[in-house]
Amino acid sequence: SETLTGGSDVTTADVPVPGGMVRLGVGICYDLRFAELSLLMRNRGAQILCFPAAFNTTTGPLHWELVIRARAIDTQCFMCCCSPSRNP
Repeated sequence: SETLTGGSDVTTADVPVPGGMVRLGVGICYDLRFAELSLLMRNRGAQILCFPAAFNTTTGPLHWELVIRARAIDTQCFMCCCSPSRNP
């Protein structure tokens, strides 16, 4: 793509919450498909994984929740995900 390129880093950030800090791992919708990236974030101490997404309305509803649940099981992390995908 002339607009977007793949990254080379794993993104985590410490975020203040009432009572302390929590480490957040951040990816995009395409990243959600790959357990390895989520596991790298978990290995860096992420407790919550956040994946904003833009799945289309044809394939999105078919696998969105399933893939989120799979990453939650893989990493034993809380998931924070949003997508405009809806049933057609």
